[in-house]
Formats: sequence, C-alpha cells, structure tokens
Amino acid sequence: PLWRATLSIAKVCEDGAKAAKWLSNLHPYDEPRMHAKLREIKGPYPCTKFDSENPGVCQGCTHYGKITNPLTLGREMQVDNTERIIEVVDEETDTPITIVRPVPPKGFSYGKTGGVYVDKMDEDAEGNQIKRQFMVVSYDLFVVDILNTNNEHTIHIQAMRPDGSMRVTIPQKCITSRDETLKWLAQQNIMPAYGAANGKNLYDYVWACVEDASVSKKAVKVPDRYGWQDNGEFVYSGKVYTRSGSVPVPMPGLENVTKNTESRGTLDGWRKIINMAISRKLHDILSMMLVGFGSPLMRFTGLHGMTFHLGSTESGTGKSLALQLCASIWGHPDFYRVGAGTSSVAMEQHLGMLGSLPLVTDEITSKNRKDFEWFPGFLFSMTEGRGKERMEAGANKERLNLSVWWALALMSSNTHVVDYLTGARKHSSEGELRRVLEMILNDKLDWNSHEVSLLRSLSENYGTAGDAYAQWLVQNEATARSVVMDTYEKIVKQFNSTNDERFWMAAIASMVAGGILVGRNYANIIDLPMNALVNSLFKLVEKARLNIQAGARDADDVLNGFVKEFYGKFVVVRAIDGTIQATHGDRGTIDESVTKTQVMGRVEHNVEPGKEIFYIEEQTLKSFCSAMSFGYTDFKKQLESRYMVTYTRKDLLAKTKGPQMRVNTMKIVRPASTLFNSEDPVSVA
Repeated sequence: PLWRATLSIAKVCEDGAKAAKWLSNLHPYDEPRMHAKLREIKGPYPCTKFDSENPGVCQGCTHYGKITNPLTLGREMQVDNTERIIEVVDEETDTPITIVRPVPPKGFSYGKTGGVYVDKMDEDAEGNQIKRQFMVVSYDLFVVDILNTNNEHTIHIQAMRPDGSMRVTIPQKCITSRDETLKWLAQQNIMPAYGAANGKNLYDYVWACVEDASVSKKAVKVPDRYGWQDNGEFVYSGKVYTRSGSVPVPMPGLENVTKNTESRGTLDGWRKIINMAISRKLHDILSMMLVGFGSPLMRFTGLHGMTFHLGSTESGTGKSLALQLCASIWGHPDFYRVGAGTSSVAMEQHLGMLGSLPLVTDEITSKNRKDFEWFPGFLFSMTEGRGKERMEAGANKERLNLSVWWALALMSSNTHVVDYLTGARKHSSEGELRRVLEMILNDKLDWNSHEVSLLRSLSENYGTAGDAYAQWLVQNEATARSVVMDTYEKIVKQFNSTNDERFWMAAIASMVAGGILVGRNYANIIDLPMNALVNSLFKLVEKARLNIQAGARDADDVLNGFVKEFYGKFVVVRAIDGTIQATHGDRGTIDESVTKTQVMGRVEHNVEPGKEIFYIEEQTLKSFCSAMSFGYTDFKKQLESRYMVTYTRKDLLAKTKGPQMRVNTMKIVRPASTLFNSEDPVSVA
C-alpha cells in the first residue's frame, strides 16, 4: 500500500518515470508490475491515505492539516518575469497594436503559461526556506500606462483573459481603498482566484503595479478633443498622430467619437465613389464634401468656425449623399453624423469633442426642436468656437469649459433656413446670415445599377482618407498653413469680398485649400475638379449677398412692425368734415375706464391737413427696438433723416373722453398715407 501511495505521487511528476523505478527498487517488485500499478492508479493519494496506511506518520509533519497531498510541497512554478512586447487587438478601432508587459513588481511573478502569482516564503520538511508561488489571477494582468486627463489620473490595465485581451481603466484615486479597487475590478469582470480571501493579494498586486508605474513612467496626457492639439499633434480614430507616425492612446470620454471614426476598406475603394461623382459632374454635392477636408484648416484662418446648410423639400436630390461623402472622409458615412434628436447643447459638446473635425448632422428641423430659435443661437456659437458655460451641480462653481473647436459644420433639413432668418423672425438676422451659407438642392438624381453598387460600397470604404490626411497634415503643418493663407487672399480678391464676409471667406478658403492639399501635388489622396467646385461656392456667396440685401431692416421696418403688432392699442384720431373722431383700436370707444397699459401710442389723421402725426411712448419704443435687435440710437437717427421728428410730452388721450395720460413721446410727422390711410390703418410705407 505504501508503494502504491508513493507511486501515485511520482506518476504526476515531470521526472516520475525515474522516481517510480527508484521507489520500486526499494521493494521486491519488477518493472512490469510497476507499470501495471501506475496504469491502475487514478490520481495522487491524499495525506489522509498515507496516514491511514502508516498510522501516525503524518502528525509530525509541519504541513499537517495545511495541505491535501504531498504534491504541493514538490510544485515548482515556471515563471517568466521578463519585459515583453505583446500584440493585442484595440477594442475601439479593431486594429492590432503592441503594448509592453513590464517586469512584475517585487513579490510577484508571471506564470510562464499565464497568470499572476504572489511570491511567499515557506519551509520544507527539513526547515529550509523556499519560495513558493500562489495564484492571484489565472491570466496576465498588468499596468500599461497611467493616463492624465485634465490632471485627473486613470490607470490603464490590460487583462489577457482566455476569451481575449481586455482594456481596463480605473480612476487612480480608487487605489487608496481596497474595497473600492476590488469593486471597480469586479465591475469589469476581474476577480481574484480561489475566492474572496485572495482579494488582499490582488489589491496588493495592483497597488504595487501602480506604484512602480507612477515612479518609472511619465503619465500619458490623454487628449480631451480630436483634431489639432496645442503641441502640433493631431488626434483621430483613437490615435495620436505625430511626425513619426501614429500611436494608439486610450481616450476615456471620447469612446463614441473613436468608435465612429474608425476606418474600413481601402482608399482606392473610397476614391472610386468620389470619381463616379466627379464623372457625373455633381459639383454642388462635391463642394459640400469639401467641408470635411476644410474643417481641420480653419485653425489657420484665425476664426473658429462657420455653418453650411443643405436645404431641400424633395427627396432624392443628393442632400444625404453630400452628408455621407463629407462624413466618410473621417468615419462611418451614417454613424459619424449627429442624430436628429440631439439637442443644440449636446451638439456644442460634441463639437468640443470633435475639435478640428467637421460636425455633420441631418434633419435639424425635426419635431423635437419645436422652437427653431435654437438655430440662430447655434450659428453664433459655431463662430465663437466655445460651448456654453455651465455650473457644477450642487456647488457655486463654474465647470471647466473644454468645449472649444476650430471647425466647420454641415447641416441639412427639408426647409430653407435662410427663409426663416429673413422672414418671420422679430430680431434682425444680418449677423446670423453672415455666419451661414445655404445650398438648395432641387434636381432629382437618377442612378444606374453600377452607380448604385458604388454608392452602397461607401458603407465598406470610409475613414481611409481621414487617416492619410491627418498624417500628412501633421508632417506638413507649415505647408498646409501657407496654402490656406494664399488661398484666402485669392478667394477674397476673386469674390470681391469685404470684411463683413470674413466668416464666409475663411470657411471657403479652408475648403478650397483642403481640396488642393488632398491632390496629387501634396497629400495625393484624391484629385478634385477645383475650378468647378469654387464656382459652386461662389454661387452660394452671390445668393447669400442677395438674401442679406433683401432682408436688410431699417427704421421704417421697425416702426411699421411696431404699428402692426400694437395697432389695437393705438388711439386713432381723424378729422372728418371738420369734426374730430377718436377711437381706441380694439376697444372702439374711449371712456374713463381706459388704463395706461391699454394705450401704446396715438396717430392723428389730417388733424393738420395733409399730415399724419404719430406719437409713441419712448419707453415702449425702446423696448420694442431692443426686441427687434435694432439700436434705438440708429432708429432715431434714420427717422430724423427722413421725417420731422421731435420729442415732447403728450397727452395720448387729448380731445377724447378718456383720462389724462401725459407721457414722454417721439412725435413723427409724415405726409398723409405714407404710414396709414383711412382704408388700411396699418399699410406699410
């Protein structure tokens, strides 16, 4: 029995065959019988079996009750504690990258076939000190970097799990608490081997790794936005582009942007689609695609941004295609775009994340934005290059505003936004009109089967142009800046532009320069018919100039608007057949019950023959001018240059049965029927 028990231990050892012979030589058994016994043995005998076969033999062992069988004492863990370069697949971009597994911290080892082990000193049967390894986790787990995001540090850990490599991030402040660390790891499916009691070893290991990394490695500065960085680098698709190449960097907070800017397919596959559009002479659509190439170049113009809008009430005119081509430069043709349900505040935050990349969004007039006044506000924000200031919740402290950008926006809807800006708005819209260029697409597009197949292939070929363009821009920043500035001067001269059109010119110069830089003389990405595209952009400017001219608002417009809105509260006095008749707008008769809030002004028809005299309370008029975004000083100056204007205290209810109502008024004397006539009291001059 003792022979069989010792053979059960020898059987599973690496040198078991040699040991089995040596053991058998101590007994009167030959080799055939030894091999027969080895075949019959199912597994190693436990200590209790040894003790039952030779009662009392185990009680004197220092390991008695601590181990289940003697194999534990003979185990030698094979370790590999060298620094190694490991290739993993990036979870966000789905591309292979290399990372470094560092030397383990003191007191820990990596198993040769995987796993992390804690090193502990133990005594053998003879009292000798020996080092043994006890498993912490069953796969490699190590700190790659410490990430610095706006001075908040995050630990980047790589877990080489059997089901695939996994990136784990933990706020460094969690490391000060064992419970917080283990809880955070558990949330990401990292658990200690052999139960909760091993949690202390896992915590000690992570702490030691972080301590080593914080001393031996400089924290990696994590970009808070895409596009150009302050040091001249460029961030795109989860990578930092430098003059020497691109380096993948985890970017907490930018995961959605990273996911939607990954590349797929080939540059040649993407080129075929663009060349098809060129052969079809879709110059208007291609000119809007230039928003994608021009956006990173706005940085060189000194201005922060501008907005382009595509309007079309019909489907099939190429509006969506223009958005897709622009988006496909940097990412997925559909998923790169901002969803129709995104609020204006969220769009500004997204712009801050995109940094230098274009904002592309469709259906900006969707039902969830019932008040379209958000759009004029967005136009101003876009050119300011900064999102709204916000307060921290529960504290009298302003949040750090990281929503800044130098970029272009391409938007679309089934309406014409310029019609809104020049139509029903109370406010003057000239400032907004100078911050947007609108293209109306009316012509229906027909495609043959080959063209349809090419257009569908866009969903399999995207992001490759952005990858090549980003790398070229970083390596040739000075050249890009020079081309932008030269193009700006030429565009301003060619378009005969004034300083009022600086946003248009900066955006167009960036787009044209982008179209030049992606050509064969520079980045060699795609050759575009630039003369035709510039002509399309020139037409946009010409139309915008006409819209501003037609939508210009002067003092007469403001005055007429005041009359239209409040005529029901005017006291109207007419001289008819030598008698004076007075009525009160929507009340008709005037009596003692009329109050000041019911009277907004007074107009006298032919009280002085051939004249209309108009009295408006100045305080009310100032408020209306402010609501119309028209300066009161300019309002007075324009009226004084056209009519007889004086300022006097006037009883607005004089020669009526109403109470006395003396107020400071602006008195405007105009020829009869220029503002009113007896048939239509609110006719516009």
